[in-house]
Amino acid sequence: MTTNLLHTIVLRSKLLEVLGVVEKSVGGEHTSLPILKHVLLRAQNEKLTLTTTDLELVIEYSLLCKVVREGSFTVPFQVFYNIVKNLSSERITLEQIAGSIDSPQHQTLHIITENYEANIHGQASDDFPIIPVLSEVRGEITLPFSVFLEAMSQTSQATLYSDIRPEISGIHIQICDGELAFAATDSFRLAERIIAVNSFTSSSRDVSLTIPIRTVSTMPKLLFEASTGEDGEIRISYDSTQILFLVPRGRVISRLVAGVFPDYRQIIPSGFKSEAFLDRLEFLNAVRTVSSLSGKGNDVLLEASGGKKFLEIKSSQGALGENVYKMPANIEGEGFELTFNWKYLLDGLKTFKGPEISLAIAGNDKPAMLRSKGEHRLLYVVMPIRG
Repeated sequence: MTTNLLHTIVLRSKLLEVLGVVEKSVGGEHTSLPILKHVLLRAQNEKLTLTTTDLELVIEYSLLCKVVREGSFTVPFQVFYNIVKNLSSERITLEQIAGSIDSPQHQTLHIITENYEANIHGQASDDFPIIPVLSEVRGEITLPFSVFLEAMSQTSQATLYSDIRPEISGIHIQICDGELAFAATDSFRLAERIIAVNSFTSSSRDVSLTIPIRTVSTMPKLLFEASTGEDGEIRISYDSTQILFLVPRGRVISRLVAGVFPDYRQIIPSGFKSEAFLDRLEFLNAVRTVSSLSGKGNDVLLEASGGKKFLEIKSSQGALGENVYKMPANIEGEGFELTFNWKYLLDGLKTFKGPEISLAIAGNDKPAMLRSKGEHRLLYVVMPIRG
């Protein structure tokens, strides 16, 4: 059993920030191991490092502090978080108190501020699960925080957890023609973002892995907090079953999605019969407005006649009524009439930033593609609703 008794002084604002980051991997209410509901506190080298895990995901993050005595201890996360969140004092002293001779295992964390004291019963750090390590590293990728975050954000719109097809339940990363491709699909839509070779480095030419949806959701907060790091980069290492994200103040270790991600490039249209060029924000507002009267299938009809200078967005619901929005459009090629899930259209429109959006139509019952002139490394494909 660990004998070093932790004693440190921290700032509430910094501790609260770190607790918010590691909260994502705390064990849930139905976990069979109570220790998974704990947070591991480790004071060492003028840093306090907090670690949580549910055995699928590990988050470890640190803050600067004054270490009076190095040591480590675990306490129930939710109790500790609630106390820190509601304290009014900025300076907090955390001191581990040893158990009695009769009950050496009953140790506590003494929390002290200028107007508050508490003792939280915890467990020795030796009881906390061993943090996994990568067995045989297959490769490492290094890229800027901002580039990684943007690619994750632009593709995560198309993710969906699937029990039937677990292999698509995440964001897939692979190297294609020397470039790094991020892709996600839920079988009804697809998002892909390509990162140029000068924006990343990789120790392997053969990168192919899928990051689970849950892990993806933890990254924005971790990287936002870590963005003050000196190098401004994230380093990603992986083996056959796990992935490690390393930032200046912490790390995330996650299992990879098992199975083979589909060859999604086969469904990206290579030719189009028509293409509509539209103001992105007006198109987004039109879809959102017309959706008010859409049916249970979230369907909206997009209709454009050849030679006309506008696009009609329509929806109807028998019991409530119908509506139509006409917006200016530069339409090239044939006319078209296709029905889409309006939520999928909105997600795609929100993915882009440019003022103009292109809606390219390959034909009836074939995927349509959203793209923007200034964002040629990003595409969003959506399937129409058949019938």
